[in-house]
Amino acid sequence: MTWTQRILSQSLPNPPPRDPSNPFWWGPASRVSQTGVIVDGDSSLAISAVFASVNVISSAIAGVPLILYRARPDGGKDRAKDRPLYTILHDLPNDAQTAFEFREYMTACALLWGNGYAEILPDQTLGAVGMLDVPFHPRDVTPHIDTKRRRIDYYEVKFELRTRKIPTEQMFHLRGLTKDGLVGISVIQYAREALGLALATEAFGARFFSQDATPKSILTHPGSFKEGSTAPQRIRTEWQMMHSGLANAHSIAVLEEGMTYQQIGMSNEDSQFLQTRQFTVREIARWFQIQPHMIQDLQNATFTNIEQQSQEFVAYTLNRWAQRWEQTIRHKLIFDPNLYAEHLFDALLRGDALSRYQVYAIARMNELMNPNEIRARENMNPRSDGKGDIYEAPVKRTEGIKEDAPPGFTPAGAAFDELDILARSNGHATSRDG
Repeated sequence: MTWTQRILSQSLPNPPPRDPSNPFWWGPASRVSQTGVIVDGDSSLAISAVFASVNVISSAIAGVPLILYRARPDGGKDRAKDRPLYTILHDLPNDAQTAFEFREYMTACALLWGNGYAEILPDQTLGAVGMLDVPFHPRDVTPHIDTKRRRIDYYEVKFELRTRKIPTEQMFHLRGLTKDGLVGISVIQYAREALGLALATEAFGARFFSQDATPKSILTHPGSFKEGSTAPQRIRTEWQMMHSGLANAHSIAVLEEGMTYQQIGMSNEDSQFLQTRQFTVREIARWFQIQPHMIQDLQNATFTNIEQQSQEFVAYTLNRWAQRWEQTIRHKLIFDPNLYAEHLFDALLRGDALSRYQVYAIARMNELMNPNEIRARENMNPRSDGKGDIYEAPVKRTEGIKEDAPPGFTPAGAAFDELDILARSNGHATSRDG
């Protein structure tokens, strides 16, 4: 029997007795995979790859600062710290959660169930959003859709054995991928078979190591034992006493009466069990659109490509969730056309110190950044001499430049006084240090 047959034979037991408390009978049929394992948002978190994927994405997007900006007439922007919504998005959405906890849970709900729901509580005195309440569990919320208008009329929420209706304009609805543009679809539902195989494989592995009756070695006697003889049990007991345990490792065995020893290894079918578990990790990473190395699968990761893969995680995984958050905020919470919310990804995209200073040098030379803007990027205070807001490029070192060099040519190793000072203040060597 191959390992797949063994997994399926252990995963498809006879139906349990009818019991109202058993979800096998009252739960939705769509939760049961072909392996016979119930797969839903809660049970799937028992799979390490699912837990890691949801945890990494939700905590990463929650950890990126979410800033409310006010657009300026000249095309720039300023932080709108005077607006209550700034505090709601950046610090405290309600009196029970931090902004990190709120956004982490909402994103996790959207990842697992396709939707995250939180009630918008208005501030009647200010005529604006007062707070975002603690999110509902997605299974307790049912959107009611007007099929003619193709709009959500209201949300029905189950709460303490009763239901209440929440108008569309008072529900902050974070959607994942949708089929109708209105309600997100559950990744767990569509990945049910892959996750069911992962759960069945894990259960099989637990049974394999705890209940497997396959002997690891055989002692063969050339003769036969009389019926009722205690010799076989005595030989087995003495062998285990002499060769089991760490203290007896690599001890020399002495066989009597022509007995022979044969070691039994894992079969080829059983060794494929490990390959299946490795493949499952990549399969789950594919469902959640996350790079395998982010969930600790480093099989194909190298020191040369790990930085590029991290950049891809921001660009192709986090950015799409950031867009969902920002546009839902714009749609549901912002009524001033000059205000908008934006995630600050600078911290995640920071390179090493040398790369950053090289970029700063180019920015200063072309008068794209002033010293205070550079220092702010490095989490440093502005200059105290009042010259930090000057965009004029500093005087460059000119030694080594030939007379016939083209205009604007800067030799390798040329540095700016401002960047030398900045680098030294952070303990890094500069071009002048040799």
